[in-house]
Amino acid sequence: MRYILIIALLALNTSIFAQFRESIQTDRPGQSYNALTVGKNVFQVESGLFGSMYEEPGYENFLGNRDQKTGFVSSIRFGIAERIEVSTDFSLLRNEITYRQTNKTTTAETSDLTNSLSAWRIGVRANILEQKGWRPDLAVGVIYHTPWVSDGFEYTDNLPELIITSNHSIAGKYSLNPTLSVFYTSIYETPNLKGSMNFVIPVLTKGGVFLGAAGYNDIEDKWRGIAEAGFYYQATPNLQFDFDFGFDDVLTSFRSVYGNLGVSFRIYNKEEK
Repeated sequence: MRYILIIALLALNTSIFAQFRESIQTDRPGQSYNALTVGKNVFQVESGLFGSMYEEPGYENFLGNRDQKTGFVSSIRFGIAERIEVSTDFSLLRNEITYRQTNKTTTAETSDLTNSLSAWRIGVRANILEQKGWRPDLAVGVIYHTPWVSDGFEYTDNLPELIITSNHSIAGKYSLNPTLSVFYTSIYETPNLKGSMNFVIPVLTKGGVFLGAAGYNDIEDKWRGIAEAGFYYQATPNLQFDFDFGFDDVLTSFRSVYGNLGVSFRIYNKEEK
């Protein structure tokens, strides 16, 4: 709780006259978090369908396993103050692993299918700086990973994940959105780090193209790289559609590819705005 209180005090010590955003601000698409909070008493949902496939390299009589994931992700954000929000997000996952072996005449395949709630997180985020001149938007947050079981590992002692993220406007229309996060559990010998960067280019009047990159150390403490691209379209000030695709192993083999298709919307009392 002390992390949450510190973030709240930082936000309250800054100007409280932040203006409600005319257009919806989301964390989609891409790996980075938005530095802008949703606004006081705004209820916002960001959901999507995703799919991924990883092909292991084969050798001799082993063709390499195929790991396919499909699922649904959703994030719910609510503004408890103009610059402070709470959130929860979860993922429903269908995971199919196909084991493939062959000899000179036949090929054998067996599959293992699992369905699970793969992650559930609760967080708080505070915007502590708004863009003014060269100064970017800046936000800090804490995300608590609730106990859950995935891939045979039980995560029962996760400490909060700390994030710091910012938005940088370039030439009044382009945007850079870097995010850094760190968390630690007993199964890791070192803190788990992740850095990401989104670069957004406006297209038409309501949409934009984004390019993204990220790097993180995985459970084996090996660094992995992500490269992605996508598009978003704001159909109304309160409704956004998006899609993106990318590779999750650009530092090794480009054998892991994924895609997302999402929708975000917000609800608020218009009389308060």
